[in-house]
Amino acid sequence: MEKLKKILKSFFLSKFMLSIFGSQKLFKILFNKKLVVFLFHEISYNPSKFYSENNLNIKPNLFKKQIEIIMNNFKVIHPKELNITKLKIPTALITFDDGSIGIFKNATRILEEKKCPSIFFLNYAPFKKEIFWSGLVNFLCKNYSYFKKIVNPEDHLHIKNKEFLYALPMHVEKFFRTHNKIKIINAAKKYYGEFGTLNDLEKISKNKLFCIGNHLYNHFNASLLNEIDLIKNYNKNRMTFLKNFIDYFSYPYGQKNTCYNSKTNKILIKNGAKAIFTANPLNFENKSLIFHRFPIDESFNSERILLAKLNYRRIRNFFK
Repeated sequence: MEKLKKILKSFFLSKFMLSIFGSQKLFKILFNKKLVVFLFHEISYNPSKFYSENNLNIKPNLFKKQIEIIMNNFKVIHPKELNITKLKIPTALITFDDGSIGIFKNATRILEEKKCPSIFFLNYAPFKKEIFWSGLVNFLCKNYSYFKKIVNPEDHLHIKNKEFLYALPMHVEKFFRTHNKIKIINAAKKYYGEFGTLNDLEKISKNKLFCIGNHLYNHFNASLLNEIDLIKNYNKNRMTFLKNFIDYFSYPYGQKNTCYNSKTNKILIKNGAKAIFTANPLNFENKSLIFHRFPIDESFNSERILLAKLNYRRIRNFFK
């Protein structure tokens, strides 16, 4: 199935098909009165290995071009307009996850220059110099087969090669019983790179273009947490001391069933979440509190490619 998807995607994005699917007329028909929530991560010329290897980085000059393309084809709304906006034309919301240093050094400068509003979904732990969970477990999975065996002792296929999604603190604790914790954590920090600082948070909290949202205190897979731990991690990350914090939430990893479900949605909404964001573009609707996002990477290097991929996804969703 995955191989077939790649073949079909390659066909739809061929030069000939781009001339059809990249049409602005088709885009305006398919996305009239629709909302596209774009998802970005790191913006840097020198990304860490974690963001580079996972295709989560975009060079600042390309990011600037992407923002220009989005603003030329969409009405970009402020996060606070999300639930009050009556869509009349293609509409977009710009979002970021995690809180890596390039967002503060590069992305905010470009967004201010373009007067482009956006929301940053942050994990507060790395800002307090604590570990970035996703970076640590990715590092362990990449470098230690023993850790993957701890997470997936029965070699289950649905977990295989995705052990980082299923890793829990107890797995990490077991691993460090037999490994040099300080040395490995320092290596992991070098692997996933710098995050913003408390000063960076304070600075952007004063900018009316931006909002800060909740991405859990640690970048845990929400679907693995019991209700008490999910609420605890959520509340610990409610940065209400920031002027522009808003009770919007984005799921770490963000994949349906694997990382969230209807149960986690209900828990978070009951606990105060005014909007919830995933990381997969299942639809482009604005009819509930759940918003599915469209991830952007460096392959989106022209207007035609951006429109073609959006149109392709919209048609694919329709047939699904």
